[in-house]
Amino acid sequence: MSLGKKTGGRKPGGEKTGGRKKGTPNKITKDIREQLKDIFQANLPRLSKEMSKMESKDFVSAMGMIAPYVTPKLASATVDAKTEMAHKLDGLSVEQIDQVIETVINSYMEEDD
Repeated sequence: MSLGKKTGGRKPGGEKTGGRKKGTPNKITKDIREQLKDIFQANLPRLSKEMSKMESKDFVSAMGMIAPYVTPKLASATVDAKTEMAHKLDGLSVEQIDQVIETVINSYMEEDD
C-alpha cells in the first residue's frame, strides 16, 4: 500500500462521469430504511401500550425523539408556505393585496371573539 501521491481517477474539479446521481440514496440504505419501517409498523400496538405506561416526562421525551421521523420539519413547511403565498400575491395589484390583508385581519379578529 502506497501512501504517496494518488495516481489515476479523475482530476480535482473534473466532471463526475459515473455512479449514482447526486442525492440518490444507495440501495443498501433504501433497503434498511424499508426494513426498519416494516419493523416499526409491526410494533406500533406494542409501542403504544408501552408508552401508555410511561411517566409523563418520559412519554414527552419519547414523543420528542419520534416526532422528527413522522412529521415534516416546521421550518421547511413554513418556507414552502411563504413561497407559495408569494407566488399567489405576485400578480396582484396593490388594491387587491390590501383586500387580502383586510380579509386575513378580519378573519383573525373573528377567531379571537
